[in-house]
Amino acid sequence: MRIDKEIEKIKKFYELKKYDEALELVNSLLEKHPDYPDLHNLKGIILLEIGETDESLKCFEKALEINPDYLEAHYNIALAYTEKGDSENAEKHLKMAQNLEKEEGKYPKTVKAKLANTHKQLGDIYFEIDEYNKAIEEYLKALEIAPGYADIRCALAKCFIKINKPEKAIEHLKIALLINPKYAEAKFYMGLAYYKKGEIDKAKKYLRETLNIDKKHLKAKTLLEILEKK
Repeated sequence: MRIDKEIEKIKKFYELKKYDEALELVNSLLEKHPDYPDLHNLKGIILLEIGETDESLKCFEKALEINPDYLEAHYNIALAYTEKGDSENAEKHLKMAQNLEKEEGKYPKTVKAKLANTHKQLGDIYFEIDEYNKAIEEYLKALEIAPGYADIRCALAKCFIKINKPEKAIEHLKIALLINPKYAEAKFYMGLAYYKKGEIDKAKKYLRETLNIDKKHLKAKTLLEILEKK
Protein backbone atom coordinates (compact mmCIF):
# COMPACT_ATOMS: atom_id res chain seq x y z
CA MET A 1 0.00 0.00 0.00
CA ARG A 2 1.25 3.49 -0.85
CA ILE A 3 2.66 5.47 2.07
CA ASP A 4 0.27 8.41 1.53
CA LYS A 5 -2.68 6.06 2.08
CA GLU A 6 -1.13 4.87 5.34
CA ILE A 7 -0.55 8.47 6.42
CA GLU A 8 -4.23 9.19 5.82
CA LYS A 9 -5.04 6.27 8.12
CA ILE A 10 -2.84 7.77 10.84
CA LYS A 11 -4.53 11.14 10.48
CA LYS A 12 -7.93 9.47 10.72
CA PHE A 13 -6.93 7.67 13.94
CA TYR A 14 -5.69 11.02 15.27
CA GLU A 15 -8.96 12.78 14.45
CA LEU A 16 -10.89 9.99 16.19
CA LYS A 17 -8.58 10.35 19.24
CA LYS A 18 -7.33 6.81 18.75
CA TYR A 19 -3.82 7.85 19.67
CA ASP A 20 -2.50 4.36 20.50
CA GLU A 21 -3.53 3.07 17.08
CA ALA A 22 -2.07 6.17 15.39
CA LEU A 23 1.27 5.74 17.18
CA GLU A 24 1.41 2.02 16.45
CA LEU A 25 0.93 2.63 12.74
CA VAL A 26 3.33 5.57 12.51
CA ASN A 27 6.02 3.61 14.37
CA SER A 28 5.52 0.68 12.02
CA LEU A 29 5.95 2.94 9.01
CA LEU A 30 9.02 4.60 10.49
CA GLU A 31 10.72 1.21 10.73
CA LYS A 32 10.36 0.92 6.95
CA HIS A 33 10.81 4.62 6.10
CA PRO A 34 13.12 6.16 8.75
CA ASP A 35 14.09 9.06 6.47
CA TYR A 36 10.54 10.19 5.69
CA PRO A 37 10.16 13.60 7.43
CA ASP A 38 6.35 13.66 7.24
CA LEU A 39 6.17 10.57 9.46
CA HIS A 40 8.42 12.11 12.13
CA ASN A 41 6.38 15.31 12.02
CA LEU A 42 3.12 13.37 12.28
CA LYS A 43 4.38 11.34 15.22
CA GLY A 44 5.40 14.60 16.90
CA ILE A 45 1.88 16.01 16.46
CA ILE A 46 0.35 12.93 18.10
CA LEU A 47 2.81 12.98 21.00
CA LEU A 48 2.24 16.69 21.55
CA GLU A 49 -1.51 16.08 21.70
CA ILE A 50 -1.15 13.45 24.46
CA GLY A 51 1.19 15.61 26.52
CA GLU A 52 4.50 13.97 25.58
CA THR A 53 6.08 17.30 24.75
CA ASP A 54 9.75 16.32 25.12
CA GLU A 55 9.28 13.28 22.89
CA SER A 56 7.37 15.35 20.34
CA LEU A 57 10.30 17.76 20.17
CA LYS A 58 12.61 14.89 19.27
CA CYS A 59 10.30 13.96 16.40
CA PHE A 60 10.06 17.51 15.05
CA GLU A 61 13.85 17.90 15.35
CA LYS A 62 14.35 14.66 13.41
CA ALA A 63 11.98 15.89 10.68
CA LEU A 64 14.02 19.10 10.44
CA GLU A 65 17.29 17.17 10.43
CA ILE A 66 16.06 15.33 7.33
CA ASN A 67 14.50 18.44 5.75
CA PRO A 68 15.67 21.77 7.27
CA ASP A 69 13.16 23.65 5.06
CA TYR A 70 10.13 21.77 6.45
CA LEU A 71 7.81 24.68 7.22
CA GLU A 72 5.15 22.78 9.15
CA ALA A 73 7.76 21.13 11.37
CA HIS A 74 9.17 24.57 12.26
CA TYR A 75 5.70 25.76 13.28
CA ASN A 76 5.06 22.57 15.25
CA ILE A 77 8.36 22.73 17.08
CA ALA A 78 7.65 26.37 17.95
CA LEU A 79 4.30 25.27 19.34
CA ALA A 80 5.95 22.49 21.38
CA TYR A 81 8.46 24.93 22.87
CA THR A 82 5.57 27.26 23.72
CA GLU A 83 3.89 24.40 25.59
CA LYS A 84 7.13 23.99 27.58
CA GLY A 85 7.27 27.71 28.34
CA ASP A 86 10.50 28.09 26.32
CA SER A 87 9.70 31.33 24.48
CA GLU A 88 13.26 31.83 23.24
CA ASN A 89 13.34 28.61 21.20
CA ALA A 90 9.70 29.05 20.16
CA GLU A 91 10.46 32.49 18.70
CA LYS A 92 13.61 31.17 17.02
CA HIS A 93 11.73 28.48 15.10
CA LEU A 94 8.85 30.83 14.35
CA LYS A 95 11.29 33.27 12.75
CA MET A 96 12.94 30.45 10.81
CA ALA A 97 9.55 29.42 9.44
CA GLN A 98 8.66 32.98 8.54
CA ASN A 99 12.03 33.50 6.80
CA LEU A 100 11.46 30.34 4.78
CA GLU A 101 8.06 31.62 3.72
CA LYS A 102 9.61 34.85 2.47
CA GLU A 103 11.73 32.89 0.04
CA GLU A 104 10.17 32.36 -3.36
CA GLY A 105 10.18 28.56 -3.15
CA LYS A 106 7.46 26.93 -5.23
CA TYR A 107 5.58 30.17 -5.91
CA PRO A 108 6.71 33.80 -6.16
CA LYS A 109 5.58 35.77 -3.11
CA THR A 110 2.81 37.70 -4.89
CA VAL A 111 1.47 34.57 -6.56
CA LYS A 112 1.52 32.67 -3.26
CA ALA A 113 -0.52 35.40 -1.57
CA LYS A 114 -3.07 35.43 -4.39
CA LEU A 115 -3.44 31.64 -4.40
CA ALA A 116 -3.81 31.44 -0.63
CA ASN A 117 -6.34 34.28 -0.56
CA THR A 118 -8.33 32.71 -3.41
CA HIS A 119 -8.72 29.48 -1.41
CA LYS A 120 -9.55 31.49 1.71
CA GLN A 121 -12.24 33.46 -0.13
CA LEU A 122 -13.78 30.22 -1.38
CA GLY A 123 -13.67 28.91 2.17
CA ASP A 124 -15.40 32.06 3.40
CA ILE A 125 -18.19 31.56 0.86
CA TYR A 126 -18.70 27.94 1.92
CA PHE A 127 -18.69 29.04 5.58
CA GLU A 128 -21.43 31.60 4.92
CA ILE A 129 -23.72 28.92 3.46
CA ASP A 130 -22.95 26.46 6.29
CA GLU A 131 -20.89 24.10 4.11
CA TYR A 132 -18.26 23.74 6.81
CA ASN A 133 -16.48 20.64 5.51
CA LYS A 134 -16.04 22.24 2.08
CA ALA A 135 -14.80 25.41 3.78
CA ILE A 136 -12.26 23.34 5.73
CA GLU A 137 -10.97 21.83 2.47
CA GLU A 138 -10.37 25.28 1.00
CA TYR A 139 -8.72 26.68 4.15
CA LEU A 140 -6.39 23.66 4.31
CA LYS A 141 -5.44 24.23 0.66
CA ALA A 142 -4.65 27.83 1.56
CA LEU A 143 -2.47 26.71 4.48
CA GLU A 144 -0.52 24.33 2.26
CA ILE A 145 0.55 27.40 0.29
CA ALA A 146 0.88 29.84 3.20
CA PRO A 147 1.05 28.09 6.61
CA GLY A 148 2.05 31.32 8.34
CA TYR A 149 -1.22 33.18 7.70
CA ALA A 150 -2.84 33.53 11.13
CA ASP A 151 -6.18 34.67 9.70
CA ILE A 152 -6.54 31.46 7.68
CA ARG A 153 -5.87 29.37 10.79
CA CYS A 154 -8.50 31.39 12.66
CA ALA A 155 -11.04 30.87 9.88
CA LEU A 156 -10.27 27.15 9.91
CA ALA A 157 -10.76 27.06 13.68
CA LYS A 158 -14.21 28.62 13.32
CA CYS A 159 -15.20 25.73 11.06
CA PHE A 160 -13.92 23.12 13.48
CA ILE A 161 -15.93 24.75 16.26
CA LYS A 162 -19.02 24.64 14.06
CA ILE A 163 -18.63 20.89 13.45
CA ASN A 164 -17.95 20.25 17.14
CA LYS A 165 -14.22 19.59 16.92
CA PRO A 166 -12.90 22.17 19.40
CA GLU A 167 -9.61 20.29 19.89
CA LYS A 168 -8.76 20.78 16.21
CA ALA A 169 -9.74 24.44 16.50
CA ILE A 170 -7.41 24.90 19.48
CA GLU A 171 -4.55 23.25 17.57
CA HIS A 172 -4.71 25.90 14.82
CA LEU A 173 -5.49 28.80 17.14
CA LYS A 174 -2.36 28.08 19.18
CA ILE A 175 -0.26 28.52 16.05
CA ALA A 176 -2.23 31.64 15.05
CA LEU A 177 -1.49 33.18 18.46
CA LEU A 178 2.14 32.14 18.22
CA ILE A 179 2.32 34.08 14.95
CA ASN A 180 0.33 37.03 16.32
CA PRO A 181 -0.06 37.08 20.15
CA LYS A 182 -2.32 40.16 19.96
CA TYR A 183 -4.84 38.63 17.55
CA ALA A 184 -8.13 39.38 19.32
CA GLU A 185 -10.31 37.15 17.11
CA ALA A 186 -8.03 34.17 17.69
CA LYS A 187 -8.20 34.80 21.44
CA PHE A 188 -12.00 34.94 21.29
CA TYR A 189 -12.32 31.70 19.34
CA MET A 190 -9.85 30.04 21.68
CA GLY A 191 -12.20 31.03 24.52
CA LEU A 192 -15.17 29.72 22.57
CA ALA A 193 -13.40 26.43 21.78
CA TYR A 194 -12.56 25.85 25.44
CA TYR A 195 -16.16 26.68 26.34
CA LYS A 196 -17.31 24.02 23.86
CA LYS A 197 -14.93 21.58 25.54
CA GLY A 198 -16.41 22.41 28.94
CA GLU A 199 -13.17 23.96 30.21
CA ILE A 200 -14.79 27.08 31.60
CA ASP A 201 -11.80 28.55 33.46
CA LYS A 202 -9.67 28.46 30.32
CA ALA A 203 -12.55 29.90 28.32
CA LYS A 204 -12.85 32.84 30.73
CA LYS A 205 -9.08 33.41 30.59
CA TYR A 206 -9.04 33.79 26.82
CA LEU A 207 -12.21 35.89 26.76
CA ARG A 208 -10.66 38.29 29.27
CA GLU A 209 -7.50 38.43 27.16
CA THR A 210 -9.66 39.23 24.12
CA LEU A 211 -11.20 42.17 25.94
CA ASN A 212 -7.79 43.36 27.10
CA ILE A 213 -6.87 43.69 23.42
CA ASP A 214 -10.27 44.88 22.16
CA LYS A 215 -12.54 46.32 24.86
CA LYS A 216 -15.42 46.64 22.39
CA HIS A 217 -15.42 42.96 21.36
CA LEU A 218 -19.15 42.35 21.85
CA LYS A 219 -19.11 38.56 21.41
CA ALA A 220 -16.34 38.12 23.97
CA LYS A 221 -18.05 40.47 26.42
CA THR A 222 -21.41 38.71 26.05
CA LEU A 223 -20.02 35.19 26.43
CA LEU A 224 -17.86 36.18 29.39
CA GLU A 225 -20.89 37.72 31.14
CA ILE A 226 -22.84 34.49 30.61
CA LEU A 227 -20.00 32.37 31.99
CA GLU A 228 -19.46 34.67 34.98
CA LYS A 229 -23.09 34.16 35.99
CA LYS A 230 -22.75 30.36 35.99
